[in-house]
Amino acid sequence: MGEYFDSILKPRVQKVTYTDVWKAGSPVAGTEGNFNGVSHCFKYIRLESYEDALGNLALHRSKGQQTLLEAHENSELDAARQSYVMNYMLEVETRGSASLLDTKLFTDPTAYQLNVRSASGDETKAVNVDLLETFNYLLGLEVEHIAAPIWFDAEITQGEFGRWQAQVKRVNAEDLKAMNDAQRARLWWFRTVYGVNRAGQKVLVVWRNLPSVIAKDEKGLLKDNAVLDAVLIEKLHIRLTSSQDDEVDIHYVNGDHNIAIPKNRRGELMEEARVQLIEEAFHRLMFANTESGEL
Repeated sequence: MGEYFDSILKPRVQKVTYTDVWKAGSPVAGTEGNFNGVSHCFKYIRLESYEDALGNLALHRSKGQQTLLEAHENSELDAARQSYVMNYMLEVETRGSASLLDTKLFTDPTAYQLNVRSASGDETKAVNVDLLETFNYLLGLEVEHIAAPIWFDAEITQGEFGRWQAQVKRVNAEDLKAMNDAQRARLWWFRTVYGVNRAGQKVLVVWRNLPSVIAKDEKGLLKDNAVLDAVLIEKLHIRLTSSQDDEVDIHYVNGDHNIAIPKNRRGELMEEARVQLIEEAFHRLMFANTESGEL
């Protein structure tokens, strides 16, 4: 949509929820002195445009490849060059581009960005992508509850048999507000979504950051997963078993994890993995029904 969405349409929606009568740009009170507004919340979503998708492609090409392509530009081999650009380049060299889903950036789901053009197309700016909301849509999830982020500090130690363990402590809002960016970057946060998918299964999605991995700690993934285990069991009271009475049918979590997948009574892994990686599901659903699973 054009710029008029921000200048006209959105203000109209905001105004009509405040009061149904306006005069000369000001709300008019009713006979009882109130404005007859309604308690209301609305959400608008900007979809990634085709131009934005192309604009976010990042080429991973060696110097030799680039020199070879430039050498044959406008030559008799130009047709072959164009074929390479439209096929191999888009399928291989652009892998990992933000618009093609760079799952390495899921270590901090709140920081995933795309460069988006303004409505007029005159400028481009980086905007955050709401991965949580997008994943809900991809799952076709009927959302029952979305929790606010909860933050934790942790004391991580290595046990007798080499297993990393974490003692976690929740950070309250006041302490979090008093911290600077560097201090917050060392904390772990979690956010949960409960809902029901199209198959009628109860779904739990756990989003988290992986600060140790982001900091390039040699044992970063092990430490972040120790915190994941502690938070799921001690704070969120989430336990997956083979019982049919479990509250959750499928559990999604971002980042490689060491959550044990429940087995049936014969000790066999259950046919459908009840613990799934968000990154794998996101990519599969995002490129469903597309040729070769890529743009």
